[in-house]
Formats: sequence, structure tokens, C-alpha cells
Amino acid sequence: MQKMAELIEQGALHIKTAILELRDMKKIRNITESLVKINSIENQADDVFDMSIERLFDTEPDAKSVIKKKRYLSGNGGSYR
Repeated sequence: MQKMAELIEQGALHIKTAILELRDMKKIRNITESLVKINSIENQADDVFDMSIERLFDTEPDAKSVIKKKRYLSGNGGSYR
């Protein structure tokens, strides 16, 4: 969870940079660099999430607990869709 929070913070900072640069379209290169970094951070977050789910299935013997925890990690908080 700590790593995911760090990635979210980094992504938010790069989103802020990109948005601020939109005001001055002369710095398209800065916007592009921020977007590339955001994409990279998103990929890292996907990897962290996948590893968390894999670890969950490896360590949790109870199927109900796995489903509940997977929903929580997925951002669904246990509610049914």
C-alpha cells in the first residue's frame, strides 16, 4: 500500500505539471515529458497491484477472504457491482 501511495503522489505531481504547462502551449515538450512519466507511473502501479493480488492468492487460504480483499484492493470496497 505504501508503494501505491507513493506512485499516486508522483502521478499527481506530474499531472499538476502538465496542467500548468497547458496555459503556455509554448512548452509542449514539458507536457509530453510529464505524460510519458505519468504513463510510466501507471505501469508501475499496475505491477504493484498485480503483485498484491498474486500475494493475496498465495497467502490467503480462505476463498471468501480472498474475494473480499481483492474487491478492497480493486477499489470496490466490497460493494457489489
